[in-house]
Amino acid sequence: MMYKNKKIYFLLSVIIIMILSLSFVLLHNRELKNICLIYSDSIEEDSEIVYLDRNFTIKKNIQIPARDIVTSCNKKDTVLLPTLSDNKLFEVDKDGIVKSSETDFGGNYIRCKNNEELILYNVSLEYNRINFISSDSQKKSLDIKESLLLSGDFDDENVYILGYKFDQNKEGDTFLFIIDKNDFKIKDQIKLMKNMRIYDTSLIDGKLFIGVDSKVDYLLYYDVKKSTLNKIEYKEYIKDGIMDTKKILYNDKYIFYLFLDGNILKLNRKDLNIIKNIKLNNKIILSGCLDKNQLYSLSVDINKNNQIGLVDVFDIDKLNNINNFSVGPIRNTTPRDIFILQ
Repeated sequence: MMYKNKKIYFLLSVIIIMILSLSFVLLHNRELKNICLIYSDSIEEDSEIVYLDRNFTIKKNIQIPARDIVTSCNKKDTVLLPTLSDNKLFEVDKDGIVKSSETDFGGNYIRCKNNEELILYNVSLEYNRINFISSDSQKKSLDIKESLLLSGDFDDENVYILGYKFDQNKEGDTFLFIIDKNDFKIKDQIKLMKNMRIYDTSLIDGKLFIGVDSKVDYLLYYDVKKSTLNKIEYKEYIKDGIMDTKKILYNDKYIFYLFLDGNILKLNRKDLNIIKNIKLNNKIILSGCLDKNQLYSLSVDINKNNQIGLVDVFDIDKLNNINNFSVGPIRNTTPRDIFILQ
């Protein structure tokens, strides 16, 4: 009887060890992610995704027959890549298989979240289009005439689009277009500043943070519930001028503004107070992404070859630079975007 009990205990111990080992492997694999860089040429149909591991070693390169990719997003373990100078949408899955489909011409902005997708297309001042695909794969489109679509975001009720609206003399003002998600018609439009170039917009806690440019010397957000525009002064933290916002990122605690001139500004997400600013000297920031406790910025050296992508890695809490590396050049392509892929 004792021998049988010992045998049972031994088998149970082996099973428990196997379960723990398998759990560790699964958890470990869940933590493994790729840092991906996108390179693209504006003239030739030549783009490339560079996959790097956690040691910033290149794992693989995937060449894509596309030109002028300027943005990307992750959707269902697939990277979506619209093309600014073409009428194609490229998809690259987790196995690196590339597919393309025909779309509208001039895709210059994309956002994916909650299994939904927003893409902005610009062809001319007379023609532009907003395409929105809902979680049930229903596609809705809206044209805004005599305008230029810049960036956008969405919540459960509305789609928020930033763009120019031109008059008969082709002079324009920047507008926030609020579009009802159900009938997909404009229900409000709010005039902002004249000819403001807005690269990015992000909806956080019911506030639409608008990536302002150097025409103003403050940050700007639209309170969705109160229907008000609000300013955040940053002069105390940035002494050397005014910035063009390239990317807005956030996590549970902070909001980050990445500026073209190399500044990175950190705000407390709860009270919107500015906490810290750092400056990457001689660097033009092109994009950025967050992963847990790290921030990645993609830039090029202002004085050197713009085909070399420079990546700086920061600790999120202190904004200390903890690593950096470079990738490129890759043929005649230039770095465009950076993202984290599971």
